[in-house]
Amino acid sequence: MTLPSALKRVAVLSALLTLLLASGIARTPPQGPIVSLRVRVVRVSRASHSVEVRFTVTNAGPETIFIPVIEVPGMREPWALQLMHFDTRRGSGSLGPFYDVPTGTAHAVEPNRTVSFVHSVSDPCIVVWPGERIPRHHIKPTPLSGSYTLRIGYYRSESDWKKRLSILQGKTPYTQMPKLELVDSESFTIAPAE
Repeated sequence: MTLPSALKRVAVLSALLTLLLASGIARTPPQGPIVSLRVRVVRVSRASHSVEVRFTVTNAGPETIFIPVIEVPGMREPWALQLMHFDTRRGSGSLGPFYDVPTGTAHAVEPNRTVSFVHSVSDPCIVVWPGERIPRHHIKPTPLSGSYTLRIGYYRSESDWKKRLSILQGKTPYTQMPKLELVDSESFTIAPAE
């Protein structure tokens, strides 16, 4: 490569970088409160036809966060909860749960506080893989074993949570739903059934 062509290449790259920075496409620091949320799987145990995952959610940030929860008699768990299974061929598949009805309840987690949850999933279970267009009623259940993570949804502030409720209740016209933030646990293993 000659010196003039190398200089042209550097000039083009410099112009592209300037364009990216000016247009806002380049990554910018997150706006709003700093959130440090940790999801930790405490114990995985098997029952006759299910697996129970006990986990904690710790708010290590400076602001109170809001975790939407679904409550039915005998159960309280995050509404935006996904049990994700990793397969080397297919990627990450979701085992749900899949709640169709939005919740009007949230658990406020203050700074430096930890809350505990229990999630039970049937074994075998339906796994929804990305890109597969098979209706759920045609998916064959898969026995649980291998590598998993939990994904939890939360709102960064009380105002975001209240705005969501106001939109759902029809008190505020729908413009844009506040962003549901997501955080994943470290991966954990579910041993095969014996």
